[in-house]
Amino acid sequence: MNLQEKINRLIDTKLLPFIFKTSEQPMLFSDLLMANKANQEGMRPESAMLGFRFRKGRAYLFYIVLWHIAFGIPALIFHSFLVKIDCHALIVFAVLFTGVFFATFLMFSEWIQERMTLNLIKKAWKIHYPHFKYDQHAQEVATIYKQACQEDVHHKDMRLYIYNKMVAK
Repeated sequence: MNLQEKINRLIDTKLLPFIFKTSEQPMLFSDLLMANKANQEGMRPESAMLGFRFRKGRAYLFYIVLWHIAFGIPALIFHSFLVKIDCHALIVFAVLFTGVFFATFLMFSEWIQERMTLNLIKKAWKIHYPHFKYDQHAQEVATIYKQACQEDVHHKDMRLYIYNKMVAK
């Protein structure tokens, strides 16, 4: 197992459960279809549909610790240089640093929510489509679901309709 796989597993097993509260109930089939369709179209499904809640305070806590690790050590190394800089320049630097912190936190929170969304969709996929791999069939199911909605297929018949279309291809 290489380093990238270890980091991904650490994120999935430790970081995501720390930052998100997930529902004990499995995702409904209809919610999976809507979430998969939205995800395939590049939109993020609603978190309530997927069964998770983003804990922003914990995300800030993790991100602050990460920033202290990333920038605390260089600040200690370059401390003697930073002491000699004019205080006005340090004020401008602090304002820029704060802006970069919050901008990158927004990017981090978007990334972590997208990762959680994809993990929950894949988890539900294993329950509702055990014989089809997500990576190979997610786009196909989204297209079939869109077609079924256009044809006004009843929700009770949706599962059979999608299975029949997937097996026929």
